[in-house]
Amino acid sequence: MARTTPHYSSLPCPWYQWVLMGFMRLAIVACLLLPTGVKHAAAKIDAELGGALSGKELLYLEDVEARLSKHEALDRLHSFKPYSRSTVNLGFTDSAYWLYIPQLLETSALKEHATYYLEVGYSLLDHVDAVVLARPAGAQQSFGEARHFHTGDREIFPQRPVPHPNFVFPINVQPNMEYAVLLRIKTDSAAQVPLDLWTPAGFSKSTFDQAVFSGGLIGIIGIMALTNLLLYLSVGDRSYLYFALCMTGYALVQACTLGLAFQYIWPYSVFLQEKGLMLAVNFTFVALALFTREYLSLESFAPRAATLLKALATANALICLLVTVLPYSAAVKITILNLGFSPSINFCAGVWLLLHGYRSARFFVFAFSIFIISAVAFILSKFGLIDRSLLTEYSVHFGAITTVSLMSFALADRIRIERKLKEEAQDAAIRHLDSYRTIYEHSLEGLFQLDDQGALLVCNSAFLKLMGAHSKAELVTLAPTMKRLIPESAEEFRLLYQRLQKRGHIIGYETSCRDLLGNQFWGTLNIHTVQLPNGRIGYEGSLTDITDRRRHQDQLKYYAEHDALTGLINRLEFEKQVQRAIDTAATGEHEHAMLFMDLDQFKIVNDTGGHSAGDELLRLLASEFSTIVKDSDTIARFGGDEFAILLNDCDLDEAKKVGDRLRAAVADFRFAWQGKTFAIGVSIGIVAITREIATIENLFSLADTACYAAKDAGRNRVVVHSDASHAVRIRQGEMILVGELRNAIKADQLRLYTQPIQALQRPQKGVAYELLVRFEAGDQTLLPGAFLPAAERFNVINLIDRWVIEHYFEFLKQNPRALETLSQANINLSAQTIGGEDFQQFLTTMFKRFNIPENKICFEITESAAVASLTDTKHFLMSMRRNGLKFALDDFGSGFSSYSYLKSLPVDLLKIDGSFVRDVFEDPVDLAMVKSITEIAHLTGMGVCAEYVESKAVLELMTHLGVDYAQGFYIGQPELLFSGSGQRLPEPEVQ
Repeated sequence: MARTTPHYSSLPCPWYQWVLMGFMRLAIVACLLLPTGVKHAAAKIDAELGGALSGKELLYLEDVEARLSKHEALDRLHSFKPYSRSTVNLGFTDSAYWLYIPQLLETSALKEHATYYLEVGYSLLDHVDAVVLARPAGAQQSFGEARHFHTGDREIFPQRPVPHPNFVFPINVQPNMEYAVLLRIKTDSAAQVPLDLWTPAGFSKSTFDQAVFSGGLIGIIGIMALTNLLLYLSVGDRSYLYFALCMTGYALVQACTLGLAFQYIWPYSVFLQEKGLMLAVNFTFVALALFTREYLSLESFAPRAATLLKALATANALICLLVTVLPYSAAVKITILNLGFSPSINFCAGVWLLLHGYRSARFFVFAFSIFIISAVAFILSKFGLIDRSLLTEYSVHFGAITTVSLMSFALADRIRIERKLKEEAQDAAIRHLDSYRTIYEHSLEGLFQLDDQGALLVCNSAFLKLMGAHSKAELVTLAPTMKRLIPESAEEFRLLYQRLQKRGHIIGYETSCRDLLGNQFWGTLNIHTVQLPNGRIGYEGSLTDITDRRRHQDQLKYYAEHDALTGLINRLEFEKQVQRAIDTAATGEHEHAMLFMDLDQFKIVNDTGGHSAGDELLRLLASEFSTIVKDSDTIARFGGDEFAILLNDCDLDEAKKVGDRLRAAVADFRFAWQGKTFAIGVSIGIVAITREIATIENLFSLADTACYAAKDAGRNRVVVHSDASHAVRIRQGEMILVGELRNAIKADQLRLYTQPIQALQRPQKGVAYELLVRFEAGDQTLLPGAFLPAAERFNVINLIDRWVIEHYFEFLKQNPRALETLSQANINLSAQTIGGEDFQQFLTTMFKRFNIPENKICFEITESAAVASLTDTKHFLMSMRRNGLKFALDDFGSGFSSYSYLKSLPVDLLKIDGSFVRDVFEDPVDLAMVKSITEIAHLTGMGVCAEYVESKAVLELMTHLGVDYAQGFYIGQPELLFSGSGQRLPEPEVQ
């Protein structure tokens, strides 16, 4: 099987085109060589030509001390081992190796004498012995020695059996014979032994193909080196000289590697054969480091990198000197390691510059990326870590060829860029001379030139179109100066051109312009000063119509400042105007007022008529508000059903009158929708804007407090903020409390208590209790009644509910004993929490995260919370009960007390409100209520729990009435479960 290589020839064309064609041909060479790299794994030989011998057909023996003779090796054939790889690659070793090919040839079909050629396809082996063994075909006797060859690159080239770059042994064969071969390999370099067996025709073809490949490769490199040398002599750029030296060194590397240097340059010098390749490699790296330093202009862009590359070149020069004195084995290993190190340094320099925007480094980085990959494959092959093949053996050559070609591209690209820059400079000069003709013919912007008085000198058709003129003559006649056109304000024109004279240019100036017909439009003006041919100062610039863009910007600005539904300004814009009011009030000369309004019963309209009805109502009310306040006042919609009004230069008495008129207007307003009529109200809080108001946040907080006070007072009222107002003080206190509560939630300052629940009608298995939350406010521990109403009012209750669930579940996970003995834990949920969009997902996540069984948890929902949004509550309960969760209806009888709800709410337990249980002996109505609730609950399949059981008598009565569970101080006082500062687990009592 022969190596096939295409023929190379030079082309009569520019050198960089020749480089391109050469690179394409080299790519073809690489593609054609790839299959030949596989031939060493072949197991069959072409009958007419021959081909590769597989390493798997060989037996080998390691001669550690390298002392065995051929006779001793033949006597130990039984100790030879099969070789496992396709190609023999033994890496670097001090041992000698004997290779035995037991069935090299069998010539029973041969009719006459013939000659075969055994080729060792690696030219850098120090000592190679080949012992040809023969015996008659089919005989059982041992092989006898037919011929013994000794060669290697420690012998002068003329002593080789066949004058060939590789080691070739002629084997003369006779008919009806069997032949085997015993090889001995001893070398200080990488012990790689690719074997081929050729017929004379195959050997001739293989030799020719190798010669074409080697000659073409070295010839191309030589021509590139000569071309770059000539370029250096022509332009004086040292990067061409260093590149020429680099390619010259690489051509010598190729000659050494391919065995051509020993054959043609120093056939009688064993010393040069031993040291030549390493000298050539390290010389190439000297030139490469200097080329990288020069080509990438490192002294300008990266002085430290330039110093590093200079040191690298010096180090490689020293390695060249060391190679001449070091032992061959040490020198070759240093050279192979340097094969990966030096290109990597050059590569890193290129990457650094590429990352810092130096575009010319892109060819450099790409080229060395390929070379480094190739070098790694070559080094791994040399150390025996991967199989040797033509692909690995010539990987460095392929990588170097690619690197050389790409760097040639880079140099050609550099010449192209330099030439392009010169051409662009020439073109720029031509364009400068012919600039106004180009403006007239090509520009889409309005381009113009004015004298120092603003008179038009030159313009293009786009400028004429902007100004509403058909010709320059018409424009100059009707507008001798642009002072009232660009910009349309003469004063703005004066200021603009004063600024232009100082700075020399103005870019992106947006101004209002006017055309000859008086039509106003917006334009972007870019203008700079120039010197006119008469020596005076003039102005050149461009004008772009941006009317559509400005209109779009104005629309976006309007949408950003206004509420899309009502057309009123939004909260963000309202805050800006309020801030201005606060600033003017700070002087003490002005007093303003702010009204914060929250519609009452708006939710009924939304729930009954849908969001379309709610939206229409908000639009109508916004229009109604506008008829009551002055034009100088500001109305804003904050979102939902909340509005705010800023009354400029208005004291509190007048603001109260405005608030009363607004409240009355809303109270009298009747909204009709799809045959239904709705009446609503509005709660209004009023705050004076005086010098005492320091911030917007402070003002809004006071207004919000006053509005909440109006709602708490019965809704549809106006409350003026006053420090003496009891309701306002309460709301302010609640707001402070809510702020502390938020901080307490974040800081884990809440405490969880448990109060036991006792089964009355059957034995209780495990521990049952209700979780109760407390709030540590300073040195006080607040009970739920002190902070939960404020938490509900200011929408913090849902945070508390989630805190309780997450921390209690975490407690159970950390205390497996508590979870094991737990029968049921009751956890309270608020209406806000149930109505949260993501609460169901949160709950599911918590159960999965802490691995809590759903059947151990019962959530308590108050009757009032359940019926406030009956549909949502029912959907939530039914969805979660499928997972095994239980639900209790808390405080039953205290709110709506409607038994009809029991039919539609899927709950497991009714908790009778403690007000009925506590006085059950004194009030017969309470006793009747307890009996009634218990009987109806049992009829619907629900359990019943009595709260506020505070005596033995009440407990016995509840048991007698059939109540299932009891809870109260007689059963057990609340006990601390854990707090943010620590945890305490009460001992479970299993009843």
